[in-house]
Amino acid sequence: MLLSDVSIRRPVFATILNLILIVFGLFSLPRLAIDQFPKVDFPVITVTIVYPGADPASVEQRILDPMEKAVNGIGGLKRLSSNAVQSVAQIILQFDLSKNGDQAAQEVRDKVFAAVGQLPPEAETPLVQKFDIGGAPIVSLTVSGDKIDYSELSKIVKDNVQPSLERVQGVAAVNAAGIREREVQLFVNREKLASFGLTPQDIAQSVKAQNLDFPAGKIQDESKYVSLRVKGRLESGEEIGKLPILAPSNSSLKVNDVAEVYDQIAEEVTASYDGKTPTILLTLQKQAGSNTTSVADAVKKVVENLKRSLPEGANIEIVTDNSKYIKGSIDSVKLDLVLGAILATFIVLIFLRDFWITVISAVALPTSVIATFAFMDAMGFTLNVMSTLGLSLSIGILIDDAIIVIENIHRHLAMKKSGREAARDATKEIGLAVFATTLTICAVFVPVAFMEGIIGRFFYEFGLTVAFAVLISLFVAFTLTPMMASRLLKSHDDHKDSVGVLHRVSTGIERVLESIESAYQSTLRWCLKHRALTLGLGVGSLVLSFVLLSLVPKAFFPKEDRSQFAISYNLKEGTALPLAKERGLAFANVIQSYPGVDKVITAIAATRERKPNKIRFDVILVDKSKRTYTQFELIDRLRSEVFPQFSTDGAEVSVQESDGAGGGRSEAIQLVFKSDQWSELVRFSDDVAQFVREKIP
Repeated sequence: MLLSDVSIRRPVFATILNLILIVFGLFSLPRLAIDQFPKVDFPVITVTIVYPGADPASVEQRILDPMEKAVNGIGGLKRLSSNAVQSVAQIILQFDLSKNGDQAAQEVRDKVFAAVGQLPPEAETPLVQKFDIGGAPIVSLTVSGDKIDYSELSKIVKDNVQPSLERVQGVAAVNAAGIREREVQLFVNREKLASFGLTPQDIAQSVKAQNLDFPAGKIQDESKYVSLRVKGRLESGEEIGKLPILAPSNSSLKVNDVAEVYDQIAEEVTASYDGKTPTILLTLQKQAGSNTTSVADAVKKVVENLKRSLPEGANIEIVTDNSKYIKGSIDSVKLDLVLGAILATFIVLIFLRDFWITVISAVALPTSVIATFAFMDAMGFTLNVMSTLGLSLSIGILIDDAIIVIENIHRHLAMKKSGREAARDATKEIGLAVFATTLTICAVFVPVAFMEGIIGRFFYEFGLTVAFAVLISLFVAFTLTPMMASRLLKSHDDHKDSVGVLHRVSTGIERVLESIESAYQSTLRWCLKHRALTLGLGVGSLVLSFVLLSLVPKAFFPKEDRSQFAISYNLKEGTALPLAKERGLAFANVIQSYPGVDKVITAIAATRERKPNKIRFDVILVDKSKRTYTQFELIDRLRSEVFPQFSTDGAEVSVQESDGAGGGRSEAIQLVFKSDQWSELVRFSDDVAQFVREKIP
């Protein structure tokens, strides 16, 4: 054992080696990003194209068909599915897990934009997005004002609030719902227009031609240079009304001679409410790979600055902040980590009943954990549920190597050896066994990190974190532990008999341990005498464990009461915005009436396609310590008491429980029906839906 021998002879060298690990670990800890889950790259790409006013059949023929042909030949494509609904086409491309997600997204983007020329002119620019498990909205906030005009409030949000939030580092997008911008409307008198031989197109072209800024040359001499620019941008509806109509036969005719001009707020196409109060809802999404908590903290600082700069009567408030749940989860695991270390050290004290042995064991724990932070930083890991879980799990393992070495040194001290001799001989004697034990643990957890499939992606950081922490503990057990033991531990002849309270406590613990040892010996003798029965009990326990395992509920992520969830309310296709507002506010009012519901945020037509039949409710509850029921019990009550009365006239209601993994819908069971006959497919799907409603409560 060259490493332990050198450490015993050169204690300063051993100390410096371990201090280097601690320094690197402490330097890396602040650099580690905090997130809910590990960075998992799912090679799933979505292409969304809005085709305003088109029916599903037209969307399929004019959008999906050319796009599917364009992307179908991309290498590594595992599955392609597409959806055509009113005005919207969506293509979902799933690649092999070995495919790099960024590369797949770029290849899809190249193919899509190469085929844009085949789309109808009315179609909007395709939106290509890569699925990001950490790309779910992290913060949502509302902007409202009871003493300020709504159009002015919308202008403030669009010109000030939204750009300020978009400039925050790590924010990918700020989606707004409820904004109603200023709009100038021209109501043309067709009779007057016809009497002058004009058409509405003449007015539109006249306004467009005269409402612009453009460069007008330059003035230059030997000493000065001045650029000229004509400012022709119109500022009000009154200015538009005074514009001349550009027609050869009507040189003196103005816009307001043949049309009524209204400078007013734009027609409402989206709406949002905080309870019953109209508001503007802003939802922030973070960039892939950015630190969720850092982004959320930066957003909060910007919001505080905006509160001071907003005019009187305007109010901005954060209504949901998913980062606080991430912080809570990580803090809980950190607390478990500290408690585990304390309890492990306390157990060492109880069983070995030696102060210095306990100190040496306690030093090995933080050294191994802190050094692991440097490895996590070098590997690009984050402090997430999986990596911190790995550290928590390894706490009991990290101290094992040190305990084995110290216990053997303690045994050699009982042979009346000096501290250095006992440390050298004991480490040499037990070194190979400790090394084999550590490699065995690594052999278990390293394959876990390289499992195939989605599960393997999540356990990658977990497995490698445990393996590296254990290897560091082995290094500490062969350097720091024998060095400290050789200096701090003495032979039994050097110890004086303990007296007083400590002696009585130690004697009491010794009696308990002797009783446990005696009971174990008796049990072992009985098992050796009844080998068949012992073997039968072992096999029976194994079989029973498999039976009990089948009764344990299974889920990809555990359910967590976050005091918030979302409800998706889809009305019949073609529902107008006024009716959607009426139904949505009625639904929100019923939810708000339940005890423990703090806020209900309603967003209508908040999706990219601005469909008024799509309504989303963000239900925010009081803290779970202040209510007598869980979030899931409330959801069950809503499903049985509220959803049926609003699921009429083709409306659909579903709950989106937040799990932190993307924020999207995730049904436990999904049925997909395929057919070449659309009418038969619709009929069969309706029959299945009716059957499920009748048979499943």
